[in-house]
Amino acid sequence: MAHTFALSPTSTGNLYTSTITDLDNLVVPLESQAVSEDYEFRTLWRAHFLELTTPGFHDPVIDALVAIVERSPNWRQQCSIDNICAKRDQVRTVLRCNPPHGIIVAMDKATYGCYYNTGDLWPYICIARNLVVQWVDAQRKLTRYRGLALTAVLKATIDHELGHWFSTISHGKISVGYFLAMSIPDEAEREKALDELGPQHLQTMSSLATPQALNAPWMESNDALMGEAGNFVEVRSRGGIMDYANGQGK
Repeated sequence: MAHTFALSPTSTGNLYTSTITDLDNLVVPLESQAVSEDYEFRTLWRAHFLELTTPGFHDPVIDALVAIVERSPNWRQQCSIDNICAKRDQVRTVLRCNPPHGIIVAMDKATYGCYYNTGDLWPYICIARNLVVQWVDAQRKLTRYRGLALTAVLKATIDHELGHWFSTISHGKISVGYFLAMSIPDEAEREKALDELGPQHLQTMSSLATPQALNAPWMESNDALMGEAGNFVEVRSRGGIMDYANGQGK
């Protein structure tokens, strides 16, 4: 049975640039911020979506995205071969017809990408500008091995953010009020803002959290509504390309 998505994307996979300040203020990129058609990164971006929508090598990525849609890491064990193919096809159709827009954004060098599952930014996934710039530089200088390594990191980053995107379009986005409350750095002020939203609102927001079964093994709680859907996709599809500190995945 086909999944009924909470949100219907109309995005077309265009690429934009923006700043973290604008994104934190939930400002959607303007058409004037679209990346030029001849910018080299468009080649990798389009090629990877073509790979994802072609059955074969990237099936593990698609299977991980289906798991997020179904909220079940073991969904394949519960399906017939025909149902497995149908669920994969549904995810691939979304990626082929309405892929998310991408935003190239300057951010902390330890961060590969990010995603805002709220407001009008939910149709966009964000990729770190420094990675894109390094990849473009490697293509221009024909530094093959560096280019291959950066290609792997960028593709894994796209897959990671697609995990968050599919979680949002499948089950719903968080409210702007909740996002703004959670963005307050002071704990006491943050708790006060959350209390003002009311228990029913908070319960609804909590229902959008990534299920514990889909959290990465090192995640001990399920508090963050961004969840670790992205890490789940990475680990299930290619072992994960991520940083570690004191034994904790970041």
